[in-house]
Parts: sequence; C-alpha cells; structure tokens
Amino acid sequence: MTSRPSPAIERRQAARAPVAARHGPPPARPARGALLPRGRLHFLLQVAIWLGFVVAYQAARGLADRGAEEAFRNARRLIRLEEGLGAFFEPDLQEAVVPVGGLLLHAINWTYWLSQFTVVSLVLLLTYLFRTDGYFRIRDTIIVANTIGLLGYVALPTAPPPIVANETTQTVVPGVTRSAT
Repeated sequence: MTSRPSPAIERRQAARAPVAARHGPPPARPARGALLPRGRLHFLLQVAIWLGFVVAYQAARGLADRGAEEAFRNARRLIRLEEGLGAFFEPDLQEAVVPVGGLLLHAINWTYWLSQFTVVSLVLLLTYLFRTDGYFRIRDTIIVANTIGLLGYVALPTAPPPIVANETTQTVVPGVTRSAT
C-alpha cells in the first residue's frame, strides 16, 4: 500500500516541475510554410497591443507639451550636464556629417525619424515570426523602457539637445534649421 504525500508536499513538487508540466505542452509548431506561428488572431492581438501602445505614447507626449521655451530651457540644462560629464558629442558629429551631405545625410535623417517606432516595429515583427519564444520578453521590455522614458519626458520636457546646441547652423534633423535668437 502506497501512501500519498501531503498536499503541502504535492504543491512544492508541482512548483519545481517544469513549466510544460504545470501549464501543458507549448503550442504546437505551425505546419511548415505557415507564416504566423500562433495564428491570425494571436498576431492581430499583438499588433493591437503594439499599436495601442504607440497611440498612447504619442497622446501622452502631446499632453506633456508645455511649450517650446520650457523644453529648450531644459535642453540647455541637459547640455551643461553632458558637457560636464564629457558626453556631449552631437555638435561635433553634426559638423562632420552635414558638409558631407548626400546619401549619408539622408540616411541619418531617415534613421533619426524612423528608429523610434518603425525600426522597432520591424524588429518586433521579425522576432514574432521567427523567434516567437523571445518575442514577448522583447516586446514587454521595449514597452517598459519607453514608458519610463515617457515619464521622464512628462516630468522634464526637453527639446533634442542637438537642435538647441546648433541654434545657428543646420541640424541633422530633417527640415530643422535654427537661426540665432
């Protein structure tokens, strides 16, 4: 006759069991050639989560806008801090890139504007399609990091320091030219 372990012992053993034993086997891998690893509805849910975050992020940035003067004042304070730390390199970089112009300047301009959400969205899509097991951690990390950055922006709205630093010259930022005030 075998005795059954106490419920407390069973709970401890269950907690030590692999995740698959506690939650069932992982979802079946899609058939070869299937594009969406977990199906269309799951993919649409992930798109909705990401787009919802992007819209909420942009709305919060708009609500945090308290005027250009405050943003420029904060940027000047940030520049002084970066200079004190020896980390303010943007003007030197721009002085090297702007005269070269051409393809390099266009590539930098597009990267500056696209990298925040377009490049990240593309990386998330490719991760979802080809490395689904790592997708959720990456997505959540990006959302948390951007939310922390957004909280900082709401608390201390700041214009991009390269724009403020180059008030008398063209910046790498597309379409932005500041003249001395």
